[in-house]
Amino acid sequence: MQLSDFEDYDDIDLSPYYAKPNRKARTRNRKKQTGAEQHVDYFSQIDFDTAEEYSAFEYFIGEGIIASGGPVLKQGKEACVYRCPAEGTERSREVAVKVYKNIEHRSFQALSAYLQGRLAESGINRRDSMHILSTPSELQAFWVYSEFSVMQRLHDAGLPVPVPYAKCATAFAMEFIYEDDKQDEPALRLHEYQCGPGEAQSNKRMLLNAIERMLELNIIHGDLSPYNILVRNGKPVIIDFPQAVDARYNIRGREMLERDILNVCRYCPHERLSPQEETARLTERLWEPFSH
Repeated sequence: MQLSDFEDYDDIDLSPYYAKPNRKARTRNRKKQTGAEQHVDYFSQIDFDTAEEYSAFEYFIGEGIIASGGPVLKQGKEACVYRCPAEGTERSREVAVKVYKNIEHRSFQALSAYLQGRLAESGINRRDSMHILSTPSELQAFWVYSEFSVMQRLHDAGLPVPVPYAKCATAFAMEFIYEDDKQDEPALRLHEYQCGPGEAQSNKRMLLNAIERMLELNIIHGDLSPYNILVRNGKPVIIDFPQAVDARYNIRGREMLERDILNVCRYCPHERLSPQEETARLTERLWEPFSH
């Protein structure tokens, strides 16, 4: 199911995405863990600034996705990513949990302006759009739902993104990306990764191919750069999709596509063309189906 499948806001049931703390689950998991296998109880060690982190951890514990909370892996303006021990053996040893900060503590005006376009793209009428935009809890849930849905579509299409596991009103859980198959160290970002010219060219080709394949799904990342691309086993994995837009409807679609391509071209410049020249040629070709 895609965001554009909704004809009216009444068709969207956001209730499953609201976290419902399950404190019994935490007790149950603690009893199951003994000796060297027992996980650190981060609930007693972390001083939570808000209830978002606590409720998200409790929700994913209750869903059997993580065994406990975990330390901060990455802290940003809009969200924090936590490194949590996984529950069971179906997934890797750890799970990344991205928890959005309280929407009232963020740039609500800018956020509303951005999501208003996304709501329109989803077929939601003006009345219901205004309701969502004026209700912080529903706006927060829709924001999480939107990013998670984009990641689902990209993963289902075979794009190099983390596997999305589950979502609640304020967070979603996804695959933890390691540096290699040993699953010891977190993957480096592309701007931190040291490689030779040949490997850089290979990464560039894979990223440009990913941009083109995303565009075939009408998706533009909107903020693609070496800072939100991880490297696993020498290959790029794209992360962070809160700014992703539908190329068919967003009036800034071409501009955002061009910026994504330019950031990739700057990472590994062409032998003869400047990054700007190469970007102009690629953008012209890729945007042609949307120019009519």
